Amino acid sequence: MNKQQLCKRYGIHLGLTMFAAMLLLPILTPYLLAQGFVVSQIAIAMVIMSAVIIVSEVPSGALADHFGRRRLFCCSLIFALLTNLLLLVATDFITLLIAVSCWGLNQATLSGTLNAWFVERFKEAEGEQTLNQGFASAYGLAYGIGASSAVLSALFLAFGNQLGLSTLQMYQLIFIVSSIGFVLLLPLTFHWVKEVKTPSEHSFKQALNHHVGTTIKTVRQPALAKLLIALVIVIPVSASIEKFWPIFVHQLEQVDMDAVAWLFPAVMAATFALNGVAAVLSAKLCTLLNQKLGQAMAVAHLLKLVALVAMALAPGLSWFVAALLLFFLCFGLTQPAQLQLQHQLCDNSVRATIESLGSLTTRMGGMLGAALTGALLNLVSLPVSWLLLGALSLLGIVLLFSPSLNQPEQPEDKETTAEAAPTDVSV
Repeated sequence: MNKQQLCKRYGIHLGLTMFAAMLLLPILTPYLLAQGFVVSQIAIAMVIMSAVIIVSEVPSGALADHFGRRRLFCCSLIFALLTNLLLLVATDFITLLIAVSCWGLNQATLSGTLNAWFVERFKEAEGEQTLNQGFASAYGLAYGIGASSAVLSALFLAFGNQLGLSTLQMYQLIFIVSSIGFVLLLPLTFHWVKEVKTPSEHSFKQALNHHVGTTIKTVRQPALAKLLIALVIVIPVSASIEKFWPIFVHQLEQVDMDAVAWLFPAVMAATFALNGVAAVLSAKLCTLLNQKLGQAMAVAHLLKLVALVAMALAPGLSWFVAALLLFFLCFGLTQPAQLQLQHQLCDNSVRATIESLGSLTTRMGGMLGAALTGALLNLVSLPVSWLLLGALSLLGIVLLFSPSLNQPEQPEDKETTAEAAPTDVSV
């Protein structure tokens, strides 16, 4: 299997995973409200979910490195299925908390698993593509499939009442279809993702000590440390806009939220489609900048700030939505370069752990963005708070221009890599 074939197969697999998940995301909050939960209970549940992710993110990456990436990914599918089934029957707060805890475990065990597997297979496959081009190809296809899921969910909710279904029944049917998708992904994963775990010569305790030492040594590299710090600084503004833009729409139009309810799944679908376009454009940007990945990320974040200013100055809904979609497009430009940077700064033995650490850093930046926005709203308006967070992100952008983040990837000695890897992956 060459690089192009691998990217296509991985993109389809990743896209089907997104498809099953994206059926639910636009309807989760209204579904919980329809089930009788109040906003304060939903907010507490989301905090619990975030806490579970933060606690289990990096340990799950270590488990993926030690026991196999496919096994942890299959665990994530099982947690997703449990989440769906529990939410279908959740009428009390305790069941809701158990469900969102499973959701947090799903997100934690998902990050860093198959991406690590993909990187190892990509380096072994024949072809001339760079890793960021490989991620761009796979994610471009995946986001297209994920966008179609959000569109189908929105269309079903718009016209499902013609089938004689209540809104709650339509929500429940979407949950069932999503659950079927996760079930079907289990055998597909075993068929497409071939991974044979090599027996360890050391005890688990010895292996764990070695793994922790290698992870610390990897994170202490100046380049990786700068990348993680930059992520914490540039993510808050994006997280704030992602969480609070519906509130700004309400303020802008001064209409009831139900009157523009169609806009939210539509924007989510458009965002996923634009992420697919952004992934392809990102690879071209990296090539234009001679594979200086930090600079590619910095340029994308600077373009994002231009879109942010347009959003803050928006005189009406159409202008704002156009600027919002441009913002998400620019943010999507950063992903392939970021993923390649993370993976070229670590070896196979801690690859999933480092990606989980990157994911955790992003989530921490998201929590920081929400907290800072909440504090700033006591002093300034929502668009002004976004501009202030955008100004803060300039510090992270400066870090991305560091020479250590703009070095070409060094050619690998395949024999050395094979000796260092804990798994033998083959298709």
